[in-house]
Amino acid sequence: MPEILKIYREEINKKVKSKKVNMPVLPEVAGKVIALTYSKNVDFEELSRLLYKDQLIAGHVLKVANSVAYGGATEIVSLQQASARLGSKLLAEITLSVSMRSDVFIVSDFKKLIKQLWDASLSTSIYSKDIAKMVGINAEMIYVIALFHSVGMPLVLQSIAEINLRVNNHLDEKYVLELMEEFHPPFKKFVMEKWELPKIVKSSVINYLNYQNVVEYQRECAVVYLGHQFSTWMYSPEKVSINEISKSKAVEILEISKESIDFLIERKSKILSLVESAQF
Repeated sequence: MPEILKIYREEINKKVKSKKVNMPVLPEVAGKVIALTYSKNVDFEELSRLLYKDQLIAGHVLKVANSVAYGGATEIVSLQQASARLGSKLLAEITLSVSMRSDVFIVSDFKKLIKQLWDASLSTSIYSKDIAKMVGINAEMIYVIALFHSVGMPLVLQSIAEINLRVNNHLDEKYVLELMEEFHPPFKKFVMEKWELPKIVKSSVINYLNYQNVVEYQRECAVVYLGHQFSTWMYSPEKVSINEISKSKAVEILEISKESIDFLIERKSKILSLVESAQF
């Protein structure tokens, strides 16, 4: 192990052991959207009140709603029009996504990696929502869980950026990726504990990779795991193949048919378009 990498690992380990991590506050808009989602019925009037308080996010939401992936023949110029075209539930998902991208997935020293993380998180959410609908699980709640599945990664990157500055170094990307994989789980857990999200969200975000061994919310964890696998295949097919996905335990647990797998494969171009629409 290079000596410089040992320094970074030791520094980040100290943060983990002391729990002294500079964690982001759950964006107010995101927290309230989650509460609306958890209530099962998204109230447009309440959602619009939230957005009128944050014009920056409202502007981004309208931009996404007008993108090729969501747009119609007429330009959307108001939240009322956006709700009429997209429905309150989809508008809430776009609002949550915009809020998280604006307030959490931001580390100026690692813009390229942050974009890759965001694209993976959003595509995982969309794939997971599709799968949830197939197997009869609350699709809106799954969207929230999947969007948060890599929420610890930006914190690891922020920690690396702080160490870079302190030791006057720029760590090689392969070591950055290694540290992200190693320290993401504890950082993610810290965030879930601080944000005090519904139990189903917290538990599923923390445990989705270990879905085979959990009892509580196993199906939710399996859905997010599968959504993550499809996202990985979409961007990096050399890392996971459709054959591997089809044979995974998650497919067995959720009883997903070959026809459903084929449908998810065919969704690739649409999901890429939806992810591209969320760039701002």
